[in-house]
Amino acid sequence: MKSLNRNEFVNELDRILGRIYDYIEENHELSISADYSGELNHYTFYFPSKGEYNPEIASLFIRRLRKYSLEAYDILSNEGSNEDLDPIRIIVGVLQLVAKRIARPVSKG
Repeated sequence: MKSLNRNEFVNELDRILGRIYDYIEENHELSISADYSGELNHYTFYFPSKGEYNPEIASLFIRRLRKYSLEAYDILSNEGSNEDLDPIRIIVGVLQLVAKRIARPVSKG
């Protein structure tokens, strides 16, 4: 995928985040695998409040994911990075960074 300008990136980011939100609405969770130092770990983000699924928490999660993805895009593009500024790669990178802190570990391997 070619690098996108910021407007194109935002449009594609919002489209992808909409699909992620729809998935969360349907499944009440989001799973991700992350490789830390050569060890593959699996995590699941849950969106509960008082033990029940809470769409407001899911919505906040998506807004924060958008914010951090835009910040990552701005940093990479301003540094003149040769990285492919693909929204999916950036979203996955952000999720991997926060998974260890806020997601529930599922398994290793």
